[in-house]
Amino acid sequence: MNKIMEDEFNYQAVPYGYTHCFNACCPKGEKCLHRLVAVHSTNQYPTLSVVNPNCIPEDAKACPFYKSIR
Repeated sequence: MNKIMEDEFNYQAVPYGYTHCFNACCPKGEKCLHRLVAVHSTNQYPTLSVVNPNCIPEDAKACPFYKSIR
């Protein structure tokens, strides 16, 4: 994960209901906003919107949920 992005990340800025991705094996996870949000999740919300693990494609490089951190 980009060290600068990690140091500057503010979970308070994440919109309520934003989808989190907890797929730790994703080859694109270090550059995906959904994964970054999940990694930095706090106990602020007792429930979260998440990517259904059953919907993650086998070819994670073609993941329709990918959202670049750029």
